[in-house]
Amino acid sequence: MNDNSNTNCVEAFRKVIDDYSYHSDEFANKPLPNITFFLGAGFSRAWDSGMPLGKSLFKINTDKIRDSYFLKNFIRYCNYDEKDILSYNDVTTLYYRLQLMQKHSFLHGRFWDEVSLKNVEIELRLYYLKKISEGLNGAFANEDGHFVGFKQNEDIYHFFDDVINEITEGEQGPDGFRVNFLTTNYDFVIENILDQLLSGDLPYYSYLYRGFTPSLVNGTNEYILPQENELTYPLIKLNGGLEIYWNDGLYSLEYRKPNYSQKTIPELVLPCQNQIYDSEYFKMIFPKAVRILQESNILFVVGYSFPKEDFLLRILLKQFADSPRDSRYKKIFYVDFAERKGELYLKNKIRDVFPDFDNNIFVYTSGFKKYAKEFIKLKSRYEI
Repeated sequence: MNDNSNTNCVEAFRKVIDDYSYHSDEFANKPLPNITFFLGAGFSRAWDSGMPLGKSLFKINTDKIRDSYFLKNFIRYCNYDEKDILSYNDVTTLYYRLQLMQKHSFLHGRFWDEVSLKNVEIELRLYYLKKISEGLNGAFANEDGHFVGFKQNEDIYHFFDDVINEITEGEQGPDGFRVNFLTTNYDFVIENILDQLLSGDLPYYSYLYRGFTPSLVNGTNEYILPQENELTYPLIKLNGGLEIYWNDGLYSLEYRKPNYSQKTIPELVLPCQNQIYDSEYFKMIFPKAVRILQESNILFVVGYSFPKEDFLLRILLKQFADSPRDSRYKKIFYVDFAERKGELYLKNKIRDVFPDFDNNIFVYTSGFKKYAKEFIKLKSRYEI
C-alpha cells in the first residue's frame, strides 16, 4: 500500500510542476500559482543525517556552563543543580519559569531582577548558539558569502533545480509559478541549496526575501532589495535562525561563523511550556507567512511532525486552507519517514490540522532523500 501511495505522491507533484511550468499555457492569463515548501527537522536530516536536530539538541550539559555565571545560578535556583544533564522537559520548564519571572516583577524574589534575568537568557541563548554551531561542523559562509563545509546531497539539490528551472523571468515578472519557503529550522541547509542554484552575477541572498529587510548581510548592505528583483523567493524562518541578529533597532543577517559574544545573540525560539513569540522579528514575519499560506495553491511539507506543543504554528498552517471550499482546489504533499506506521499515519497528521482534506492529500513515507531521487527520475513532459 505504501508503494502505491509513494508513487502517486511523486507522480502527482511532477504533474503539478509540469502544469505550472512557464512552458505550459494553462496559467498564461491567470494569477501565478504559488507552491510553498514547509520544512521541518526531517528536511535537514534528509540532507545530512548528522545535523543536530530534535529534542536531544536542547538538552543542557551542566558541565559545559561552568563559566555561565547567571545561567548556572538560575539552574540552582530552580533546583536542577544536582543533574548532570537537563532533559528537554527540564529545559521547557526552566525557560517557562524564566519568562514568567521576566514578565512579572513580583516573582523576582529577593535576589533576581530584570538585569540578572536578562543575563540568564543571554547565557542560555549563547549556550545553544555554541552547541548548534559546533554541530554544523563549520558549515558557515566564507568571506565571499558562499557556504563551505556542507555535506552535499545531489538528489535533493537536483530536486530543487528541477523545480526552479520551470520558472523564468518574463516581461512583467516571473513566468510559471512562485516558490516560497517556510521553515522551523535554525540552520542554513536551504540557503546552502539556494546558494548553489541562484548565485551568479548577484549573491543568492539578493533573491531571497526574509520577511524583513536586513540592515546588513554578512557585514555589507550591497545587495538588491526584493522590490528590484522579480525572481524573489520568500524564505521565512518561523523559529528564528542562527544568522538573525538584532543590532541597534534593526535586524541583520550574518551567515559567517559567530564570535560567541554576549553582544551578538541570534533570534532563536527556545523550547518552552508556553511558547511566546513577542519579539519584533516575529511581529514582522508572521503576517508575511500568513499571506504566503493564504495565497498558496500547493503546500509541500517535508519532515515536520506537527507536534502538539507547536500550537501557534499549527494555527498558522491552517491559514493555507481555513475553509472547506479550499480543499477542493488546493493540494497538500507530505513527505516524511514513516515506513512502519504507513500512509494513513501521515494522512491523519494532515487531517488533524486540515480536517476537510481527503482526495487532495498526497503522502510519501520513505523520507525526502528517497523522494527526491524518485522525482528527478521523472522527466518533465517538456523534455520528452
